[in-house]
Amino acid sequence: MRPLAVPLLTGLIAGLVIALVLTIVIVSQPSRYTARIALLGVPNQNAPTDSRAAADYAAVVAVTMPGVSELVRTPGALQQVTDQVPGSPSVEDVDKSITVELVPASSLTRISVSAEDPQTASALAVALGQQVIDADLLAPSGVFRFLDNQAPEAVKTAPDVQLGIGLGLASGFVLGVAAGAVHLLMRPRVYSRRQVVRIADDPSLPVIQVNSDNSLLPLRGLVATLPGVRLMPVGSGAAPAVTQLRRQLALEKPPASDDPVLLVAKLGVSRPQDITSARALTERAGRGVLGVALV
Repeated sequence: MRPLAVPLLTGLIAGLVIALVLTIVIVSQPSRYTARIALLGVPNQNAPTDSRAAADYAAVVAVTMPGVSELVRTPGALQQVTDQVPGSPSVEDVDKSITVELVPASSLTRISVSAEDPQTASALAVALGQQVIDADLLAPSGVFRFLDNQAPEAVKTAPDVQLGIGLGLASGFVLGVAAGAVHLLMRPRVYSRRQVVRIADDPSLPVIQVNSDNSLLPLRGLVATLPGVRLMPVGSGAAPAVTQLRRQLALEKPPASDDPVLLVAKLGVSRPQDITSARALTERAGRGVLGVALV
């Protein structure tokens, strides 16, 4: 296995899990539909038509338009709207779902409202627009009217499946890379023979990777020339590998205290410092190290 394969696999799995979970969370959100109604302020046909009245109308529009956003959110107006629309959400929910857009340098305003049902969203938008018209904010110089007399069509705005998939994949990629990097930096492991050779830094120390019966031949030849050999697991996870290798090498004689040591490391489990420490301890005890077997 290549040195970066396990960290990459860890990051890939973590990324896919995160992407899947985040996508499911976003896509499983309740459906939301948004309807938008447009209101246009026009001069009052019954108002005086002199230049002062025209100037008054422009001033009234400039001063009054920002008040539309406050009007549609007043508790009284919201209560009337929710009473008029069957199946309407609560006053608080309607308040949170309202968006008011004032078109600059004009008397046009757009009111958007969302709900879990498209008919409810459309009816709420019309009712809110009617509240603004009935309030007669532009009087006496002007009046509000619906820009389109047809009921607005509600559009599904949530959950956004494409957005959910995109966010899930992006987040999964970023967090997956982070998980792989953390695995590589915080929990280094031995993944290849080349890595062990580099760690040992001793050309005379045999490093044999056992991955088939043919690869056991060098070990059998090495063991056959000695009266006894001690297999030492490198790291806590290598103990089962020692038992298996002892059986494969047919080592039936119990090792003596002065027998040379063969370090047994498990790929993807043993750590570089485990190999270094085991070799140092063995040599400090006055016993020779035959080599390192990778299983």
